[in-house]
Amino acid sequence: GAAVESMKEATAEEESVLVPAEVLARSPSVADGVSPEEEMEQRIWACELIQEAGILERLPMVCMCTACNLLHRFYYRKSLTRFDAFTVAMGCFFLACKIEEKPIRIRKTLSVFHYIWRRRARSAEKLELGGPRYNAWKSELIKIERHVLKELGFSFYLIDH
Repeated sequence: GAAVESMKEATAEEESVLVPAEVLARSPSVADGVSPEEEMEQRIWACELIQEAGILERLPMVCMCTACNLLHRFYYRKSLTRFDAFTVAMGCFFLACKIEEKPIRIRKTLSVFHYIWRRRARSAEKLELGGPRYNAWKSELIKIERHVLKELGFSFYLIDH
């Protein structure tokens, strides 16, 4: 009776969990010496970047939610010491727009993230099309998109909003 129902509920709950408790407790970043507090700050900062970029581009909220979801799932497999939060945020944003069928050009992604970077760094530096920063960021964006795709197994059907 009641014990069987309780077991069924527990099993159903375990099956619906995307990240097991043991993975949550010991992320790759923590294993690499990043404090849990610093990891959380970096993740929150990256999600703020994603939110700001989405608002600036007037994208639907689902794009930003998907990007944040991708970012968190990525960091359950990879460390902040190897992949910086700014680049991963940019890559997850770019990829999420594709997943949610609101694709934006690489140039537009780079421009909006450069705008955010400039505002936060209080820099007057321009992003020249084909310039050194543009080319470096473009290369990093393409690489991180591939890393995210690879780490998440090209599987996006489990993204719940």
